[in-house]
Amino acid sequence: GNLADGCVALDRFLDGGPPSIENEAEAEQCVPWLVQAADAEVAAGGVEALVVNCMCDPGVAVLRARLEVPVIGPAEACMHLLAGLGLRFSVLDVVEEAREEVEAQVRRFGLDHAFASHRAIRVPVLDIYADRTRSAAALHAEAMSAIGQDGAQALLLGCTGFSDLACDLRALMAGGPDIAVIEALQTAVDLAAILVAARPGSGRG
Repeated sequence: GNLADGCVALDRFLDGGPPSIENEAEAEQCVPWLVQAADAEVAAGGVEALVVNCMCDPGVAVLRARLEVPVIGPAEACMHLLAGLGLRFSVLDVVEEAREEVEAQVRRFGLDHAFASHRAIRVPVLDIYADRTRSAAALHAEAMSAIGQDGAQALLLGCTGFSDLACDLRALMAGGPDIAVIEALQTAVDLAAILVAARPGSGRG
């Protein structure tokens, strides 16, 4: 897709790995394939930043250690963004079993003070769009609970597979609490574009 300041975002699918990622073990399984794809893209030239398309942020540390371009994990970037804005956020996720991983991320990033809660719609990644209306309604229900019961001041969608549901959720929340719904993948890509545009000699911005 086209971004501001002449940046262009390109998708690259991995040649292997698990069909979806819902836990740390599955995240680890995809790292060799992620490294292979990232190495190939950077070697081909023209890559100025990489965004890993998963809220588990798989392989981010590994890629940062081996590549010279910025590598952005959407969970780390979005959680820090919301905390930096002084907002307590709730993560709206796919399954309850992901809670431990999310809470570990929050602790690793030093953001316990900004974390309101983890809530899940109890739908596996591969089934999110089997019934889009149901998934959107479940997100809305958990969003309202996060706001009303957990004191959330912002909502972070905890799976990049929710990207197409962000607009659905915002529409369902229209007329209700004035709370930001953050779609992590687009936000991470936008941050990458801002970073690239801010580099000396970029000719952008």
